[in-house]
Amino acid sequence: MIIFIYGADTFSANEKIQAIKNAFRQKQPNNRLNLEIFDGEEFEMEKFRSSCLQNGFLGGKKLLIIKNFLHEAKTQEQNDMLELLQKIEKDEQNIIIFWEQSELDPKNALAHFPLTKFLLNVKKEIFNPLTERELIAWIKNYLKDNNGSITDDGLNVLITLSGNNLWFLKNELDKLLANAGSGKVTAELVNELVISQLMHDNIFQLSDELSKGQKTTALKLLKNQLDSGENESYLFAMIIRQFRIIQQLKHFLDLKKGEKEIAELTGLHPFVIKKTLPTARVASQEKLNKTYEALLKTDRRLKGSNLKSDQILEMLILEI
Repeated sequence: MIIFIYGADTFSANEKIQAIKNAFRQKQPNNRLNLEIFDGEEFEMEKFRSSCLQNGFLGGKKLLIIKNFLHEAKTQEQNDMLELLQKIEKDEQNIIIFWEQSELDPKNALAHFPLTKFLLNVKKEIFNPLTERELIAWIKNYLKDNNGSITDDGLNVLITLSGNNLWFLKNELDKLLANAGSGKVTAELVNELVISQLMHDNIFQLSDELSKGQKTTALKLLKNQLDSGENESYLFAMIIRQFRIIQQLKHFLDLKKGEKEIAELTGLHPFVIKKTLPTARVASQEKLNKTYEALLKTDRRLKGSNLKSDQILEMLILEI
């Protein structure tokens, strides 16, 4: 069986992958050797081919997960993969999952490659960013599952501050639940905890130094954050969010919009706008484009590389 999973909502896609892995382990608790994960950046075709064609340990099924192959593989590797998949397409002995941790833009040539077209015709699941209605439902369900709830005002403030970044939202919701106790999460609590984190000087300064190319200072700030116990995935989510805000503000500054109008157009909190405007005013579009390329590469590394997460974040800083 071949399954194709892709989309920009990497949090939900990751949850799906974990559910598949857990179900596989429950059915075959003694056959851990039959679960293999291949990373597109370090992919070895012959090793994968061997895993596909050999029987599983103790005759059990195999679960093979390939991350970001379409975006990382060269043309010949894609052709070889297509040839292999066409031979084993009807094999029910193994489960092969292709997981692309980004969306497939129809305007991009990648969407029209023969291998991509093949995968789009197998069993697939697409994880697009949540709509506002879906996001509200997700937040309420997450809180309910963790014996919590939120006021309408608190929900509106949280969505305004965080957008639909589920990695960021989960981290903030866990903090809010811990501080709400047996009561509801309120707008006051969201303002107190979430804004204080978003306005954290080190986070803003780190993004500011990155945008200016001050790598030595940025590395020191990153080390300070890690030494203080911050989670690497959370730090990365914060960096992504901050650069998105910088890009938004730069766009509206170029259109000669003022702070109040920018707040109305973006839905961003006025405090966040005021804090970020100085960086947005001096940021070049060329630098922002380079930063987004580095962020995308880092996202793939964090989810599919054997390197330590702190090393990957250091690589991000050096590449920007």
